[in-house]
Amino acid sequence: MFYNWGKVVGNMHRFTRDYTPGDGMEKRHEFSIRSMISENIKDFPAVNKIAENLLKEIENLPKDKDSYGLIHNDLHPGNFLIDGEHIHLIDFDGCMYSWYVFDIGNALYLVLWLGRNNDAGKYFTNEIIEYFLKGYLSVNPMSDFWLSKIPLFMMACKIALFSLGCDCEEPGNTLSEDTQGTGAQHRK
Repeated sequence: MFYNWGKVVGNMHRFTRDYTPGDGMEKRHEFSIRSMISENIKDFPAVNKIAENLLKEIENLPKDKDSYGLIHNDLHPGNFLIDGEHIHLIDFDGCMYSWYVFDIGNALYLVLWLGRNNDAGKYFTNEIIEYFLKGYLSVNPMSDFWLSKIPLFMMACKIALFSLGCDCEEPGNTLSEDTQGTGAQHRK
């Protein structure tokens, strides 16, 4: 399932590389990392300092056709349907322009956080990431540089949820309550 999910996301990113809105269609907005994080983060100076450093690093990342484009922006487990071997993404109303690794990091963080209902889930973390990335890279190659940025966006997701008051460490959390090194043969 995670391989197929990664493959669907990889295909989506590959296809959106050349996407331009049709006549009369409004272009989606650009991603703003700062808009993800609530002002409440300032109540936690140590976390706020980490967040500021993270934001600066993200804001300085390059934007080119192979790294930045139209993304889904909400790839949590509730936004895909499983039909046998096929994964169907749904809920595209939050699409925007951002780094492809943001979509990947956000998806991986949310599946690992939302999908855990006890400590047993921690043992499957590496396999989930491995299979998702193998699926993604099988259809959409990515450089080692960009693969190394996935944890950066996973941390951004964690800090954003923390700033909203979500307990990012407790198993079984859901958003509704409040609110590396695989696939080398497929890299560029």
